[in-house]
Amino acid sequence: MTERHEPERHGPEHPTQRREARIIPLRLIGQATLRSAEAAVLFRTGTRTIRPIEVLLLSPILVPLTIVVLLLLLAWFVLWLTAVSSLVAVNLIRDITSVVWRLNGAVLRAP
Repeated sequence: MTERHEPERHGPEHPTQRREARIIPLRLIGQATLRSAEAAVLFRTGTRTIRPIEVLLLSPILVPLTIVVLLLLLAWFVLWLTAVSSLVAVNLIRDITSVVWRLNGAVLRAP
């Protein structure tokens, strides 16, 4: 049998080492330090992880901000609920008054 040498389709014709595709695993930040190769990949891609000390330093800002956002959402919901309940109440009062006026007219016209 003759061996046939075909050049690679997307690369040079001389044999080179194949790069292995690496998936950088998501792991807890505090468990282990990054290896230099992983750190280089993260630096090149612009990916950055947040460390626990950074979260701790940001918490005085994040906690009140979260509370304010949740209170604003609650206020928006209460205003919406007030508007809907007022519309329901207006329709209910209108229906009841029209029934009362109709009954009063029927009572007044009765012999």
